[in-house]
Amino acid sequence: MDILDWRPLVLNMCARYAWAIRENNLSFDDAIQAGMLGLVIADKDYVGEVAEKWSFMSIALMRIRNEIQTLLFSDVKSSTFRNKEAPISPEMVITLSGADNDIMISNYDVEEFCDKLPLEDREKDFFRDIVEYGSLAAGKIYRDKTGMSRAGMGLRRKQVVNAAACLYSEVTNAT
Repeated sequence: MDILDWRPLVLNMCARYAWAIRENNLSFDDAIQAGMLGLVIADKDYVGEVAEKWSFMSIALMRIRNEIQTLLFSDVKSSTFRNKEAPISPEMVITLSGADNDIMISNYDVEEFCDKLPLEDREKDFFRDIVEYGSLAAGKIYRDKTGMSRAGMGLRRKQVVNAAACLYSEVTNAT
């Protein structure tokens, strides 16, 4: 099956979310890329028992919608818009979202904290950028440096934040 034959379905789904794409200042091409990723996932999922029970269009619609919604609404725990927080400086209290609760690191040297993170230098720089410029700007900087897709950057941000959350819990439990 040639998945490019299903590209109009991706474009249709992206058009349905045009309002959210504009609201989040994303490009339509990013949404198309996420939709095409969903289409590839649907193609891989469409085997065996799934192929017997469902049509390819049903699977493709679910996967495309899921990937586009993940792109648009991935930073929230409900179906509302992302929290567009103001950038935070290293001197202020650092709030990292993405764990069960907000994690706060106060009266702690950011550089010392970054040095203890069990991450590569590139990811440590990503964390520093999150602290200094905020999540959205840091994501753009990271994507420019690495050439990574928006979805890949989002996953990497979650990994970095989770590593920071684990380290923070170790630091606070040790004191």
